[in-house]
Formats: sequence, structure tokens, C-alpha cells
Amino acid sequence: MKQEETMFNRIWKLAYPLLTYYGISIFVAILAGILGVTYSIISLIQGGIALDYYVLLEETLKWLAAHGTQITLATSALVLVPTALYWRNDQKQREGKPAVYSKPDAFCYVLALLLGAAACLAMNGLIMMSGLMEASGTAMDEISEALYKGNLWLEILGIGLLSPVTEEFLFRGVIQGRLRDWARPGVAILGAAAVFAFYHGYMLQMVYAFAMGLLFGYLMEKFHTLTAPILAHIGANLISVIVSETTMLDGILEGEMSLIIFTAAACLALVGLLSVVHHQVNLQLLPGPEEKESEEL
Repeated sequence: MKQEETMFNRIWKLAYPLLTYYGISIFVAILAGILGVTYSIISLIQGGIALDYYVLLEETLKWLAAHGTQITLATSALVLVPTALYWRNDQKQREGKPAVYSKPDAFCYVLALLLGAAACLAMNGLIMMSGLMEASGTAMDEISEALYKGNLWLEILGIGLLSPVTEEFLFRGVIQGRLRDWARPGVAILGAAAVFAFYHGYMLQMVYAFAMGLLFGYLMEKFHTLTAPILAHIGANLISVIVSETTMLDGILEGEMSLIIFTAAACLALVGLLSVVHHQVNLQLLPGPEEKESEEL
């Protein structure tokens, strides 16, 4: 018989995957800082500039800002390894054989991808209309500049593809999965979304991340697989990279009436796609080997 877990054990099981992420992030940040200082010292010496503390600090910060995408990519790649192992270990340790569900059509996964993109556009439109963007001052601009300042293809690879995979393994695969072992699906979705929001740190990002976390958590429960929330997260991040790195929506997002129309259209698309997913994806629990044998008898 499996021994009942204490509250401390449950808290620890939620904490150490996050501590792993932050530990790796700090390690990558320190390594990047060392590389940045080294590069700046060499550049200043070659340029015949005196090694002043403030000049060195300024040059190092410039180097770090210019390589923010590479730092994000390295962090996501390193975090993915232990996080995937945590998830795999959880799958093995759960009592009994894991439930097996029928597979959704490929079209349903396309819907998940489009759903993430629509949610991203709708949420950003609502945030812009609410005035929260202006109230945040320059903080949001600084975050966007740090995220979307580099090679486009590296941004697509790091922010658009690798980060969603890593974050979904961590927050839906491990955090929501463990909460799901102890609580009802709704509580697990809310808890994982709250942790996902807290992880993003900045208040405006937390509002966005919490809403998106609810969507990703719902897709996890609806599809019974990490593939759906990963695709939705990829859809959201890719559309964010494309909009930030191009001028395709600049005119629309700058006008008040055009912003309202655009946001309304994105919200309608989001609701429509959610409705289709809700009615289209109804997976059946497949019988296990023992149940199949009893049916044959």
C-alpha cells in the first residue's frame, strides 16, 4: 500500500522542479556574465579605452542585451533535460497502468495551435485596450526589447519552439500532473496556472500568463497529452515573435477603433476555436489489457 504523502512532501515535490529551473537559470546567467565581461575587456583594450568600472559595466550590459535570445535558448535547452526526466519518472511511479485514451485527429492538434495564436492576440488586444500597458510605463517595453532583440531565426527556435516545450513539460507535465494526483482537474489547472503566472514575475506578464496557463491546462485535460498545450504555447509564442519583429499589425494596433475591431475579431476567433475543440475532442478511455481479456471471456 502506498504511504500517504505529508503536506511538506507535496510542497517539496512542487518546489524542487522550480528550484531546478532557477538554479540552471542562475548558472547560465553567471556564465553569460563572465563571457560578457571577458568580451568587453578585450574590446576595450583593443580599442585603447581605459578599463573604467562604469564603462566596463555598460559594455557588458550591452553584450548581454544583444545575446538575450541565445541566453534564453541555452537556459531552455538545459532545463528541458531534468524536467523531462521528472515527468517521465512521475509517469512510471503512478500507481497502476497509465490510462490510455483514443487519439484525436490531426486536425484537432491544428486547432490547438491556432487556439494558442488566437488567445495571444486576444489577450494582448484586451491588455492594450485596458490601459495596463500605458500604466506599466517603460517596464513592458524593456522586457519586449530584451526578448525580441536578436536574430529572427534564433527567436523562432528559442522563444517560439524550445521555450514552449520546456515550460509545458515543467508547468503542465510536472506541476499540473502532480497537483492532479492530489486534487480535482479544476484545482490542478488553477494551481498550475498560478505558478506559471508567478514564474513570469512582472505584474502585466502575470495577468497574461495566468490566462494562457488556464487555456494550456484545459487543453492538457481535454487531450490527455502534453502535445496539445505544447502546440498551443508554440502558436502563442510564434505569433508574438512575428508581430514583434514585423510591422504587419503596427497600423491596426495604433488606432483606437482598429484596435477594438481587431481585439473583438481575435476574441470571436478564440471563442469559436474553443467551442470547436470542446465539442470535437471527446476522447474515449480505452480498456487495458486485463479488461480486454475479461471482455473476450
